[in-house]
Amino acid sequence: MKKTLVAVLASILSASCVQYLGAQDVSTENLSIVVTIPDTRGGFFYKTNNGAITITGYKGTNGIVTIPETIDGLPVTRISMEFAAHPCPSLTSVIIPNSVTNIGECAFESCPNLSSITIPNSVASIRCRTFWQCSRLESVAIPNSVTSIGNGAFGCCTRLTRVTVGVNVTSIESMAFFDCSSLSGVYFQGNAPALENSSVFEGCTNTVYYLQGTTGWSNSFGGRPTKEYSPKE
Repeated sequence: MKKTLVAVLASILSASCVQYLGAQDVSTENLSIVVTIPDTRGGFFYKTNNGAITITGYKGTNGIVTIPETIDGLPVTRISMEFAAHPCPSLTSVIIPNSVTNIGECAFESCPNLSSITIPNSVASIRCRTFWQCSRLESVAIPNSVTSIGNGAFGCCTRLTRVTVGVNVTSIESMAFFDCSSLSGVYFQGNAPALENSSVFEGCTNTVYYLQGTTGWSNSFGGRPTKEYSPKE
């Protein structure tokens, strides 16, 4: 029954992402043909658009991957939703450089062995299902540059135990942490963000921690109990 529910929710979120992409994200204008970079250069697929590089996939064999800041002298600014279309079973750790400002919907969805992700302080949002069902992901630090967390962004990350949310997050959409059954603490560094609805922490048993001196907090948040913490924790 639970697997059926997760599958239904995934299909709903997927339709939501596709609808959003149809409006904003999918465009073939001014795009070059996708080119495969040899393994000696990291095993990445990429495309160029207006003088910048979008990473669209990874076919290398290394589990620990650092995405380059530049390729062929052009800045790498985006990781697209196409990244998840390439099977990623080898990935265990990904470091994203500060040149990246945009991580696409579903970009790392269902990467089964991804246990560590470094999100740079240049990304503006964690979008729809970006890390959905990354079942080995254990902890996440969302940087201060991020202002919103999208639908199902970390849904079904069943080994996720700790999340740190940067000071500038102002909104969190539905099911952002749905069924993160191992989640014990979410540590907010800023004021209480707006929640789309009460499903943000559905299926979770975590405590929400808020930093001393921040505002908008009460005894519960998204249906979970809250507790004040100090910067040293």
